[in-house]
Amino acid sequence: MRIFTLLFIFLSSQVIFAQVGINTSSPADGTALDINETDKGILIPKVALSASNSLSGISLSGSTLEEGVLVYNINVVNGSNPLNKGFYYWNGTDQWIALGNDSDWSLEGNTITSTNRLGSNNSQPVIIKTNSSDRFRFETNGTLRSIANGTETSPSYSFVNSSNSGMYLSSSNLNLTFTSNGDDFLAHQSFGSSSQITFNPDGDPDMNLQIRGDSGVILNANPERENIQIGANSNPDYASLSLAHSDKGFLPNRINIADLSTFAPLVSDPLNGLIAYNSRTSSGTEGLYVWQERWNRIITSADKDYDWHVESTTNAATDITDNIYTNGSVGIGTTSIEDAASLELGATDKGLLINRVALTDASLAAPVTGVVKGTIIYNTNEDLSPSGYRNDVREGLYSWNGSRWIPQFREDRSARFGNAASRPQNLNDFTGNELELFAFNEWNDDTSLFTVAESDSQTRLTVNEDGRYRIVVAMAMVIDPTTTVADLQLDAELRIDRSGSFEFPGSPTSNNYIRNRNGVNTSSINITEIIEIQAGDEIFVHVEQAGNNGTITMRPDAGSNFFTIEKIK
Repeated sequence: MRIFTLLFIFLSSQVIFAQVGINTSSPADGTALDINETDKGILIPKVALSASNSLSGISLSGSTLEEGVLVYNINVVNGSNPLNKGFYYWNGTDQWIALGNDSDWSLEGNTITSTNRLGSNNSQPVIIKTNSSDRFRFETNGTLRSIANGTETSPSYSFVNSSNSGMYLSSSNLNLTFTSNGDDFLAHQSFGSSSQITFNPDGDPDMNLQIRGDSGVILNANPERENIQIGANSNPDYASLSLAHSDKGFLPNRINIADLSTFAPLVSDPLNGLIAYNSRTSSGTEGLYVWQERWNRIITSADKDYDWHVESTTNAATDITDNIYTNGSVGIGTTSIEDAASLELGATDKGLLINRVALTDASLAAPVTGVVKGTIIYNTNEDLSPSGYRNDVREGLYSWNGSRWIPQFREDRSARFGNAASRPQNLNDFTGNELELFAFNEWNDDTSLFTVAESDSQTRLTVNEDGRYRIVVAMAMVIDPTTTVADLQLDAELRIDRSGSFEFPGSPTSNNYIRNRNGVNTSSINITEIIEIQAGDEIFVHVEQAGNNGTITMRPDAGSNFFTIEKIK
């Protein structure tokens, strides 16, 4: 009886204090159950669960199970809701949650077998995230997708040892681009309504495209020189396409030309200069042909005895190389040659195309070698930098006179400027004035040669090429009605401001006397000079008082005063 009494007291005390201690009289603070054993364990109920989302195997009086119920599952279940042996707790709604075991992935890594997997067993993707942001998705169809597009210097797919090498998406999610060390080298880009694969999309001049084989370079594209070389990577800058093999030839497309006057069998009308090899002898001799509004055969050394004949015979000429030696005359497009002509051209719809060269200095024969008097060329280059303006060259025909190239065209660029109306400037001043002559232009053949910011008060014109110029100034002046003094006179002259230093290329004009009596109150100034001007010179007309005091102005009409300049050499 005493034992039952003690047991009742003990159990009552545990209910009161809501703690149970096994093998201890002082359960740890904050615990409901404290088992104090060093060589024994606790045995959780063993249950054979049927699925990770099922309560089958649990004896229930109702239909729900309290959240947190812990069991040890002894049944291995495969399929869409698998279970392994081990501890599971119920989440309160629809799932048995496994407690950590060897099948969980450790932060330090696991020792696995070929049957272990990382991922999901349902239709949800596996998402990798860092710093609270999604980074990659393993989709249920087996694809790996990056959440971010990446950039040229930080591609989405890169390497630990080279974080700016990899691939990324650019340009509105459309262009897949590959980059190495922060430099884009390959991209799939939109191109009109289609697309293209682009090597070196940024146009880096130091990034060559090279294809190699076992024996060396097959093809090398140089972006800086904008050319291609086959067989090497030296890419000479004078050729768009160069072939470097010493044991191979160039094989052009072989086509059958039925009619030399039409571009068939080509798919469309080509630009002049297209080359092909004609394999069809019925339209002409087999060989290389070039398209120049029609097919023309490229003549070789094998043709030297066929295309030229002795005049008035059918006898073939012999030993023709680059020159034709004859005591007669040559006619092209005509058989009726004037007696005084060594060469006569008979076409009425064609011109004579002179050799085109690029001169740099009229005093230098180069690039022509062995030049003799009378040689004519067409210069394609403009160069105004040689010392002395006579050595400047512009595009056009030139003839060599034995010491220099002489232009066969007249330098005739000119400009004409006029004044604005009612200019109040008093020109009769001992300190001097500059005429306001550049309010507008009647013409200016070359605004890069004759430069002026046109305005009512503008007084100066800038000339931007060395040379010899003709200048004509026509000025009309009038005495102010309030001036009663007679015998007024002005001096006028051209002046040049050359980088702050004044030059006086002409003589002063002093013939502009105004009597100012009996209604005679007007006069004029006329200056005509041919002077040498240097590039950058500012030209203006200086006037100052040479007679009595009084107010003299330009005539009030717009365009009553003009400044005309013409380059003549």
